[in-house]
Amino acid sequence: MRRSEAERNSYETARALATVDVPIAHPEDSVEETIERVLGKKYTSASHIVVLEGNNRLVGVVTAEDLFSAKPENKIRDIMDADPPRVSPDTDRELAVGLAIQRGEYAVAVVDHYGYFLGLIPPKSLLKVMLEEHQEDISIMAGILEPDDKTAFYSKASIKTRVLYRLPWLILGLGGGLVAAGVVTAFEKELEKNVAIAFFIPTVVYLADAVGTQTEAIVVRALAMGESVKISRETLTASAIGLGLFLFSLFVIAFFWKDLSIALVVSLGILLASSVAGLIASLLPKLLDRIKVDPAYGSGPIATVIQDVISVAVYLMVCSLLL
Repeated sequence: MRRSEAERNSYETARALATVDVPIAHPEDSVEETIERVLGKKYTSASHIVVLEGNNRLVGVVTAEDLFSAKPENKIRDIMDADPPRVSPDTDRELAVGLAIQRGEYAVAVVDHYGYFLGLIPPKSLLKVMLEEHQEDISIMAGILEPDDKTAFYSKASIKTRVLYRLPWLILGLGGGLVAAGVVTAFEKELEKNVAIAFFIPTVVYLADAVGTQTEAIVVRALAMGESVKISRETLTASAIGLGLFLFSLFVIAFFWKDLSIALVVSLGILLASSVAGLIASLLPKLLDRIKVDPAYGSGPIATVIQDVISVAVYLMVCSLLL
């Protein structure tokens, strides 16, 4: 069953995951009183005891472990976490999971603007979201379009549906390959002068793709977890990796091919292509995230096509300038 846009947006919020069927306590309750109140009752989740005061204003949370390990005469206020992770009802569910991970907690409270309790996202719901989002991101990064129903994974799709998911991205990749072929054709004279430079095109493209893929994985994960992403830092990291590859390839190519000029050109091409790949891989997902598109779309086929074309162009431009 396919959901409307409004239904999908509602489905992916913290409110949709929250339950109010959890144990409730008050700050002045004793541990013994709270345990007696909880025992013999069945809750949707009993991993945490929600501490409320007044008209259901959230003031803390107590884990079941802390409750049952405390002395019976202790007050709930003495053992509760007065600053539990909390989110608004419209918070994206993936950000709620990210907050739980950042805080090292396994439940998240949902409150309104005034701090009044609306529900608790229990551990099993957080784990379910992690699995679904993981499946979705892998599918997107692999160039597999997700159906509207987020619970319907690609593995359950028919052959026809699988082809319709994957073929558009492969056609995009073919288009990118044709553009890359056009770039190579534009440097035909340079290739005729020294055909050896053509031997290293796959190496330059592969290394740039590998650096870009690593960066994409880091950036997409950070954005999914609500963490800040510094494009400059990721680009500098990719450049530092490219520098390491530059030094290694310079030595290896010079040693085996006995041609220092070829070694220098190829190694410099790897350095520049890796740096550019790092920039694209960090910039594209962040731009998509800013316009409210899943950042995972900024990796996989789209980023690969862009990186491949630019890597070939950068490498051949270095060749034409230095050889």
